[in-house]
Amino acid sequence: MFMLVHLSDNNKIVINMGQDVTQANDLVKMFEQNAKFLNAGYSETTMLQPKISIELGTEIEFKGYGDQNASLLIKSDDVAPSLGFVLATNEAFIDVAALKSAQKAALEKKQQEIKQLEAKLQIANHRVEVLEGQLVPTNN
Repeated sequence: MFMLVHLSDNNKIVINMGQDVTQANDLVKMFEQNAKFLNAGYSETTMLQPKISIELGTEIEFKGYGDQNASLLIKSDDVAPSLGFVLATNEAFIDVAALKSAQKAALEKKQQEIKQLEAKLQIANHRVEVLEGQLVPTNN
């Protein structure tokens, strides 16, 4: 099975999708929504709107025109890789469990630092009280 992308009369893209049809629609939707096709010329750049179709079968043939009448036959590989599409969610791109673990470790470290600073502050306050008690009052 192939995905055939018609860019213009003479330009096509052929993608071998193997024989697993379960995710063919997802691949076509991904291509339609995310792939951008440009015609970048000397004086202008325009977006192309390709026509995308699925061609069933184990081979696809393109016939040439003109005197030579050349043709090109593309055969499907039986071992085409699995598409394995997933929805593009945060979980697909971010290891949420590792992120939560790292945040928990950072929070625990900050809480330990706060406890140490509180202990140092108590010691400093006690020393201030002791020093204030050692001051001799002056009568002015």
